[in-house]
Amino acid sequence: MFNLNLERKMKKFIFSMLAVSTLALASCEQVEESVNLAQLPKDSQLTVKFAEPQAKTRTQGDIPTSPSGTKDLNYENTINRLTVAVFFSSGEANVIKEFSKTDLASGKVTVNCSADENNAQTVIVVANHESGFFAGVVKKSDFIAQTKTLSLAYTCTPSPAGSSTVAGNYQALNNLPMSDVSTAYIKASNDATSPATLNVSLQRLVARISINKVYTDFDPQGAYANASFKLTDVFLYNAVDKSPVGVDASDKPVDIPVSGTYSLAYGLDAPTGASTTSYLTHTVNAQNGGEMVGGSSSAFATPYYFYTFANSKAVSGQYTKLVLKGELTVDKTASTPTYTTEYYPIAINKAQLNTTITGGTSGKVGDGNIYRNSQYAVQVIIKGQGANTPSVDLQPGVLNVNIEVKDWEPILSQTVTFE
Repeated sequence: MFNLNLERKMKKFIFSMLAVSTLALASCEQVEESVNLAQLPKDSQLTVKFAEPQAKTRTQGDIPTSPSGTKDLNYENTINRLTVAVFFSSGEANVIKEFSKTDLASGKVTVNCSADENNAQTVIVVANHESGFFAGVVKKSDFIAQTKTLSLAYTCTPSPAGSSTVAGNYQALNNLPMSDVSTAYIKASNDATSPATLNVSLQRLVARISINKVYTDFDPQGAYANASFKLTDVFLYNAVDKSPVGVDASDKPVDIPVSGTYSLAYGLDAPTGASTTSYLTHTVNAQNGGEMVGGSSSAFATPYYFYTFANSKAVSGQYTKLVLKGELTVDKTASTPTYTTEYYPIAINKAQLNTTITGGTSGKVGDGNIYRNSQYAVQVIIKGQGANTPSVDLQPGVLNVNIEVKDWEPILSQTVTFE
């Protein structure tokens, strides 16, 4: 006789096995349905129209000289290489494509990419970097991290013509790193005949610091009545030499870094353990030997220019300084004048005694920070003795400083008097 209990047990076993098989098949189907975003077809197109940053009209003394020897308002706006990166909302790369200068003549470039019908995609554009700089990047976070390794040294790779100094080590005016971040909706309907379009406005990742006037104004009735100062060098100190800025939580570019580790550079007389960076210094091509006695005109005929990345004093712990170095004697009339080496460190964009700061954007003036895409034009009046090292924060009393601040589309002017 057939055992009914055994039959029931067999049926339960068979149903259990069928259930397990069904779950396994469902699981396999789910795995097979997961999407590899990187392998989606690139059937859609995005055209990116880029605008080089336009220089506003300024006086001739406020801008560097181009290779032709003219004051070219747009020379600093040159784009030599450009990368367009499109990222899905997940942060994974849709497409990253590099374009050379010959690809950029029309002011726009087009990339083939995958559509996302429901979500905006992040588009990051970076200009003037090394060839293959973003090779191997597959995520937005990695792309931004790589952007933060852009170095001031790379601004020195083109021809010295049009550079910020005549020396062999120089910063070229026509290779300044730039970037912009935006979003775009890219649909399946955005094919070659109707691509999605995006206008980006590139801004420089660097700031420009220039000095075009140095005066002496020794008090004829004071301790420095017979003093003389010979300016020999101007250089940057505590310059940020790798770009520390990225984007905020809303994918908007930031003007100064909010966190991170800094890499600081020094044009001359670096602190112990650090090295000097020759392209951040100029040996002064002086008028009248650079010797300034009493009330004097500028020590040099043409301005000197430096480029540096953004700096937040709150993060780095250091102000970026423009430093004057030279030889001072308190008695030029002596038969054998004794000269001492003096430094006049100027904390850029720092509001303090005997410092006049004009121009600039509200909220970005006088806080001691260096903002990307800004200009800081410095004038200095020396009235007394400086410091024996560029590392100190010399309280202006022996120095009057004027700094004019402009975005590179508005300038900040800073005048300091050292007394």
